[in-house]
Amino acid sequence: PVGVYRDIRDENGNYIPETFAHMAYQHFVTGSQYQVFNYNLPEGVAFKLDPQYGIDQNSHYLNYTNDTTYGEVYANLHMVLLSEIEHVAEILQLGETNLQLPPQEVTTVNKTVWIEDEFGEPITVIQLMSHAHLNNESFSVYRRNQNDPGVRELIYLALDWEHPPIHQYDPPLEFGIDEGIEMEAVYNNETNEMIEFGFLSTDEMMFLFGIYYTNETVGVDRTDQGLPGQFSISAPYPNPFNPSTTIEYSLPKGNAVNITVYDLMGNKVRTLIDDDKAAGTWSILWDSKNESGVSVAAGIYFFNIRTNHFYYTKKAVLLK
Repeated sequence: PVGVYRDIRDENGNYIPETFAHMAYQHFVTGSQYQVFNYNLPEGVAFKLDPQYGIDQNSHYLNYTNDTTYGEVYANLHMVLLSEIEHVAEILQLGETNLQLPPQEVTTVNKTVWIEDEFGEPITVIQLMSHAHLNNESFSVYRRNQNDPGVRELIYLALDWEHPPIHQYDPPLEFGIDEGIEMEAVYNNETNEMIEFGFLSTDEMMFLFGIYYTNETVGVDRTDQGLPGQFSISAPYPNPFNPSTTIEYSLPKGNAVNITVYDLMGNKVRTLIDDDKAAGTWSILWDSKNESGVSVAAGIYFFNIRTNHFYYTKKAVLLK
């Protein structure tokens, strides 16, 4: 809305919980320091816009003048029929939030993500783009192999934190189940203070964004095997509720599942499940108690449901 600014810190430098509560239920799709940014997907590949989500154009600007600057932000979407799609594209988001950069030192941070652990199946990468802040000197990405530690193939390099390249792979990069993606970022902290992960320009970040898809084909019917044809989540029932409510979810194949309850301020209330589940239809009950077994107050609560490839949020109202 016009005139609404979602600052993450107040005038005293303290984080604003309400802003982070709002961000907790967003699913990142795209971001870039460039004024114009396009996704170019191969034929037969497209993103799926879930009907439970809207689009939040969260733009950031630096105005160094003494005058108010006016502008517009556009998002142009090209829609295609499901019959034209073979694979659904997913957003790749890998990173490291445990950043501690000592003062007056150059620090190299490495993190390797194995395909088997993160995705559970081979993936095909279409696009990569790094994201860091002003202390970053370089951001490298390597292909690794669990069976051959000597394999370290450079597949991405950014030497300008402010304008990292958006690398489009044609042909796409195919990663096997025994391979991995290693991120290596070099930071030069020339200040006299420790720099850690954070959302301000004086903090630091280490993220790798991109586009990928799996070998799963859109529209494959598995109902004849007695299994759900696609991933789905039901609304909490009953809703409003007192004292308990149930969520049902369906998995077309085995997957890691995490369902966590948060309050309206974004504070974690309770983790209901964080485990691997086989394909099938499952349900889980929340008895309106927190991790300590204490009944929570009446109010609005959010259920964050995560799997390896999906992220959903459901809302429920507890009455007392």
